[in-house]
Amino acid sequence: MMIQNKKITTPYAKKDILKSLFLAPIPLLLILFTLFVGLNQSKHSVTWAQIPSIVFLMLIVWGAYCLLVIPLAYPISVKLQQNNYLNLWVILLTSLVMGFIVMMIIQLTFIYSYSWMDFKNLIIHNEYYSLPLFTGFCYWGLLKFMGKRQIHKTPILPD
Repeated sequence: MMIQNKKITTPYAKKDILKSLFLAPIPLLLILFTLFVGLNQSKHSVTWAQIPSIVFLMLIVWGAYCLLVIPLAYPISVKLQQNNYLNLWVILLTSLVMGFIVMMIIQLTFIYSYSWMDFKNLIIHNEYYSLPLFTGFCYWGLLKFMGKRQIHKTPILPD
């Protein structure tokens, strides 16, 4: 009896992981943009001249995400992918951890100190964790979409 070595194919290419990481916060930023303009419309009128400023601020947030999160999340995702552990629950857990790290970095950057009360408040105020969870869910959805697209692109060759 002969055992054939079959190559285990990974469902996600490294290029797709990187694309998904870059595109993951865009739906959240679009929702925040719509909420910001819609909620400010009731108190103040948002003029067309203010829209580029709001878009510029959203680009700054996206750039901060790219600088803070992607250098940490990409190697973790690639390593999890190699071990076939890259699934929704691991992505959401990693998103929570990354959100906590980013919030600590923001706290240290803008307030210049960190006390036990700040740490406790960061854990207690759990509404902030909905943002990384939504971004993680978008990342997972993009990975699934790009994985399906890659499967359909590959031609089926006869043995």
